[in-house]
Amino acid sequence: MNQSLLRCGKVKPVSAAEQSASLFGIGFEKNDRNLYIADGAYDWIAQIGVKLVRLQSGWMRTEKEPGVYDFAWLDELVDNLLARHLQPWITLCYGNPLYTPLAKEHFGAVGCPPIATEAEREAWRRYVMATVTHYKGRVDMFEVWNEPDGDWCWKTGSNGTEYGEFAARTCRAILDANPDAKPIVGSMCGLNLTWLTSVAAAGAFKDAWAFTYHDYDLNQAATSEKVRMLRALIARTNPAVKIIQGETGTQSQWGYAGAFNRNNWTEDKQAKYLLCQGVQDLLNGVVFSSYFSTLDMPEALNANNHDAASRKDFGYFGVLASNFNEEGQACGPYTPKKSFYAYQNLCAILHGKPTLENPAVTCRSLNSPDMGWYPEADYRQLFTGGFCRPDGSRAFVYWKNTNLLAGTVDETMSFDVFCSTERPKLIDPMTGNVYAIGDEKVEPIGPGSFQLKNLPLREYPLFLVFGDFCPVA
Repeated sequence: MNQSLLRCGKVKPVSAAEQSASLFGIGFEKNDRNLYIADGAYDWIAQIGVKLVRLQSGWMRTEKEPGVYDFAWLDELVDNLLARHLQPWITLCYGNPLYTPLAKEHFGAVGCPPIATEAEREAWRRYVMATVTHYKGRVDMFEVWNEPDGDWCWKTGSNGTEYGEFAARTCRAILDANPDAKPIVGSMCGLNLTWLTSVAAAGAFKDAWAFTYHDYDLNQAATSEKVRMLRALIARTNPAVKIIQGETGTQSQWGYAGAFNRNNWTEDKQAKYLLCQGVQDLLNGVVFSSYFSTLDMPEALNANNHDAASRKDFGYFGVLASNFNEEGQACGPYTPKKSFYAYQNLCAILHGKPTLENPAVTCRSLNSPDMGWYPEADYRQLFTGGFCRPDGSRAFVYWKNTNLLAGTVDETMSFDVFCSTERPKLIDPMTGNVYAIGDEKVEPIGPGSFQLKNLPLREYPLFLVFGDFCPVA
């Protein structure tokens, strides 16, 4: 940072136990296929500061004999999370070879929907009701399937009408089992609005509490437009349905399996992607934003039951690095990556549920001594937004719209601050460092207004915080 910025503290982490609520969550998926050993990870999750943890229910792992449900493996996850003041939510998935022949071929019955016969549909209904009943009082949010708009998760061929009818029936079963439950539909990984229109026409939103979408997109500018379109379409059917960003993330190294696997990712770039996506999700007004995932682990979306090697398609999306045993399971000791600390800082800065606010701050492009006296960026190249708390403290966030794979940004930006005599502090969530802004960077421009000159501009969010917006050590 510039010498005119004096480091005056560090963001103090806020654990799950200290959070009354949070706008952030994390994925702990895939143990429906027994792909990781959870012991050793629970305490790390609790330290991040998220509250919401996404699990997958694992019909095949739970019902191995017709009508006999063994939830012991899932209880272990749910109860360990609850004991650490974390709130699980459950995605109801996948198929079961007891009822669906297609499920016999695919590892974990991934993407094998029980829709072909009345016997399959009825077995699924019974399973859903048994699951929701079993977790009454512990879990209230239940998502219907995972990424049904992708052929890898709807192996009969993605079909909006099929999923819409399936989701409508499942929502009804969820509410029959627990009228206070919150059914969630969608889990949509693309932006096929024709598919989504068919889902809506089939009645999927009638009993839904929320809609989830997954966002794996290197074009940051596209994210806001995606949410706008989704919200507009869903509102025409049921305007009460909320929007959740249910899964996003990237790898911490090049290659291997999963989204973005051919791109040159590093731990630095993964952490910056997490920060950009998480903040932008909140600026888009989602109920919460969930990052994928807690651990490095196999992807196992297209594995089969006849080839054990097909289950060792490792993905490195975790904020915790894993070891892998001979069976290909992720196992400890787990160690935090840069993305872990970046997420911890972000959860502390935006702890609880601050509300969105358009602050009286405007970008001002000046000539910058730190850039060889060249002009600063055009404000239209920036993402900006703000948050406030009931005590009047507030935050302004900004960063430059950049392809994170293309390089770094080491520029400056200036700002005019109106209706305030309080000088903010600058926070870098990558490091957690808090900086006081020196007098030479502050110039009065009118009553209760001042200019902040040539502050750092990066390819990831930086925060200007006014008052006691977040805990600082």
